[in-house]
Amino acid sequence: MVKPYVAVGFNAPSFSISIELFLYISFFFVSLNYAKNISQVSMIVIVSVALYCVIKSSFTLGILLFYYGGFVFYLLEKIKKTIERNKKFAITVLLIINLIIFSQLLNNYFLELQLELNTIIGTRLMILLYFIKFPLIIINLMMIQIFFKNIGKNLQIFGDISYTIYLIHFPLQIPFGIISNNFFKINYNSNIIFLLYIFVVLLVSIITYKFFELPSKKFFRKIFIK
Repeated sequence: MVKPYVAVGFNAPSFSISIELFLYISFFFVSLNYAKNISQVSMIVIVSVALYCVIKSSFTLGILLFYYGGFVFYLLEKIKKTIERNKKFAITVLLIINLIIFSQLLNNYFLELQLELNTIIGTRLMILLYFIKFPLIIINLMMIQIFFKNIGKNLQIFGDISYTIYLIHFPLQIPFGIISNNFFKINYNSNIIFLLYIFVVLLVSIITYKFFELPSKKFFRKIFIK
């Protein structure tokens, strides 16, 4: 069976900007009267899950994951309080959870669960990755920040350019394709080529952030924030 051709722009990830724009605007209004604690955000997440099960789209998936991020924020606040009360207990529990999750002991279980729920949640909502592994990575980074307070400042640039990387990594594949098709064949399985690509993405992202994004932010803040 021939799969239908889907046309995309030269920068496929940029489609998410329209979704994110709505999410930030909606978050502003929702957070004014709601989403002020973990219970309220949990209710939003539950409703978002139900909505996604009915309408499986990038839009509803964006809503779900966006507000689940809010849930993780409040969860982090609770973990911080636990650390203040009993540091050893909190660290021990997190270490055990990390060993269980990242040792792949539960991978088969979640794979089977994912397959069983495919008819309800579809194939795009990856339970283990979105709801457990990603939040756990954020919690781990928060723990590192607590014990090594200056590491966040030293690595802040990577957070600043993260969205730039997301938007620019796709178009930067085009020059590699042009070179490979017209000049010499690029071995995309090469570790050196992979590292070169990562270096180019980081370099261009830093330049774009410092000489375009920051000046643009300052310009618009002068206009709209007085």
